[in-house]
Formats: sequence, C-alpha cells, structure tokens
Amino acid sequence: MSERHRIQRRPTVTAPGAAPRSPLLAWLKRECIALFALSGAALTVLAQLANVMPVAPQLSLVLARWQELIYTLWRPPLDLVGIGVHPHIIAALNVSAFMALLGVGARISARLAGKPLEPIRAGRFFDDQTWPSMLVFAALCIIFLLDSGGLDEASALIVMGSKEIGKYAFAVLVTVGYFAGDFIGHREFHLRLYRLAVIVALLAAANLAIVHFSGSAG
Repeated sequence: MSERHRIQRRPTVTAPGAAPRSPLLAWLKRECIALFALSGAALTVLAQLANVMPVAPQLSLVLARWQELIYTLWRPPLDLVGIGVHPHIIAALNVSAFMALLGVGARISARLAGKPLEPIRAGRFFDDQTWPSMLVFAALCIIFLLDSGGLDEASALIVMGSKEIGKYAFAVLVTVGYFAGDFIGHREFHLRLYRLAVIVALLAAANLAIVHFSGSAG
C-alpha cells in the first residue's frame, strides 16, 4: 500500500477536550441580543394589554415587577431632560427601544451567520417591509391607543393642552422604534417582529386560558 493511500485512509481524530459544536448553542449565541429584545418587548406589550384584559395572578406579579424595573431605569434620563414620568410614555419608550435593539440583534445575527446584511445607508426605509409586518406594527399602535381604564383624568398625559394628542404620543414613540428597527435590521428585523407577535399572542392566550379555568374551578 502506497504512503499516499495510507494517509488518505487515516481516521480523523478529534482534539482532546474538544466538543462538537451544538447548533442550538450556536443559534443562541447569534440570537442572544435579538432574544433579549424580543423578551423585553413582549413583557412591555403584555403589561399594556393587562390594562384591558384579565390577568392571571402569576403573570400579574411578573408584569408588575417588570414595570417597576423599567420605571426605575427610565426615570433618571427622563428627569434629566425635564420630561414627566408617565407610565404609558415609559412603556412606549421601552417597546420602541427594544424594537431598535431587535434591528441591531438581527444585524449581528446575520453577520455571525456569515450572511451580513447590506450596509446601513441614509434614505433607506421600508425596502423590505411586508404587509404582515405592517399589521403587527398597526396592532402595537392600537394597543398603545386603547383606553387603559386604569388612568383617571388627573393622571392622563396632556400634550399641548390636549389629552388626545397625548394619547397619540404613545403611537409616535412606537413608530420611531419601528423605523429604527427597519432601518438597522432590514428584512431580518421584520422576520423577528413576526416572532414578537406570535410570542405575545401565545402568552396572552395562555393567560386567558389560565384565568378562565381558574374561574371555572373556583
């Protein structure tokens, strides 16, 4: 047997201590920022929905802790610029920031996957937008425009002397986040936005099921 043939048949030996790469771990590494943004946005949207739907005690506790956390984080910068700390403004800022971060996470994930997105360029908006993405965006705006019922006239946000304008200020902030996510993450941002819609819908459905069966059991 020739030396060349023996070399070709030599078995491949894995380096000591080296473990095969897990596809799941590789995906989690790529998606860690996007998953963080998805989680934060989902909790914020659910906290808004909690104003208009019954909430199971377990979820209510989680959402209350989450709202306390984001209130604590947003209050110093808002106080610094002299903007009133309003719960809906904080929620809108939060979901807007997480949508922008979702775009950043999508770009990083694409780069780590070896398929980097096109460079960010001025004047590029909505080149990869789809109707499903627009429907998700519209649903987010509607959630923030719904009358919460938990805020009285004294605590309503007033902008330019108008409660109605104050109400639309929430949607404006959500729009800014959507623009930023699309601008940074291109098509990959919209794909992850669909995941956000699915996550929120599933969690809301599970919550309503728990409320229903708990009430039936009681």
